[in-house]
Amino acid sequence: MIVIGRIDNARLPSQVAHFVREVEHFKNQVSIGVWKQAAIQLKDKFSPEFFGSRQAYTVANVIEARCDHGLIIKALAQALGKRKLRFANDHQRDMYVLAKNKKVQCLFEAKTDASTTSIYQGIGQVLYHTALYSPRPRPVLIMPGKPNDRTTKVLMRLGIELVNYALKGKNPEFHGLDRVLRR
Repeated sequence: MIVIGRIDNARLPSQVAHFVREVEHFKNQVSIGVWKQAAIQLKDKFSPEFFGSRQAYTVANVIEARCDHGLIIKALAQALGKRKLRFANDHQRDMYVLAKNKKVQCLFEAKTDASTTSIYQGIGQVLYHTALYSPRPRPVLIMPGKPNDRTTKVLMRLGIELVNYALKGKNPEFHGLDRVLRR
């Protein structure tokens, strides 16, 4: 069984459509032999990922997984597309913006919560992935809300730029994206 979403969720039709496209994409990739372990290669395309809520289950209490990461990445892709930027992602990097010479200018890592663990993961991911390039792309952490002052100072000292978002209904609204992209 594969959980795609909740039957009573308004996002279920888009979650089912996304799942069907992902299955089709996977089958096409397998048929042409793309699924091989290789060194990091840049792709000049965007691949949306799953988003929505997964089915609830019971342990001691009811637990429901929120799967909004794909929703955030899809909204980021739409925002970058509206700005006529070239962008892509892969299974390791949430999103990156490409210059005309196909060099990575900006690398994004998105988190769906502002927990200490998520912030540490985000820092590690953007620093790790940007260290692989010369010149180093700008690392950008995307997260809900604004972190505390201490975390903001640490991000600044590490050279990590911050974009915040808020979920407004089904769509995330990004704050600070234009500032990051102007640099």
